[in-house]
Amino acid sequence: MTYSNDQEVILDGNIYFLQYAVFTKEDVMKEVTKKLDNYFVITEDNKYYVYLGAYTSFSNALKYQKILEENGIYTYLKNDYLNNGKEDDIKKLDKEILKEDDPKKIREINNQIIEIFKR
Repeated sequence: MTYSNDQEVILDGNIYFLQYAVFTKEDVMKEVTKKLDNYFVITEDNKYYVYLGAYTSFSNALKYQKILEENGIYTYLKNDYLNNGKEDDIKKLDKEILKEDDPKKIREINNQIIEIFKR
């Protein structure tokens, strides 16, 4: 959840998602996502939320968001809570991303994170 306290923006969740889009119709979501290499979908309130990454580290979320933008893909950085055990696996991969500067290797690690959500 993101909220504002006067002029300061406070991020109080434990996961930073890179949200690509939200759809109300599954067939439209499937058509639009055909052009994406890898993503995961979370269905909530009859909506399909498409994500291109999830991180426990804010800096890693920004790092991958920049890589996506350099390739013409724009995302919304969404801060939220995740309490289903996946955050521990994400944190391990986050440590690998922190040490990495090569966009190709970062994308490979990100794909591993996406696979966590597909399980």
